[in-house]
Amino acid sequence: MPSFFTVIFARWAHISTLKSGFKAGFILGLLYTLSWQFFVTSDGGFDLVPFVKEVLIGTLITSIMASAIAYVSGKIE
Repeated sequence: MPSFFTVIFARWAHISTLKSGFKAGFILGLLYTLSWQFFVTSDGGFDLVPFVKEVLIGTLITSIMASAIAYVSGKIE
């Protein structure tokens, strides 16, 4: 997944700051985590609290990773 974010940020979106990387990572992380959690919970066992926890944690981790990628990408250019 980090290489996917690197391609998006460096080549397509030209995101190169910590703040813009965090924002973009938050949006992409939220969409990715939601889609994954809906896939995992599609068997019928849905609990709201664990679902929300997983979405929040996944989004935060992805945002931090994306901000680091954007920061390093900005320093390399």
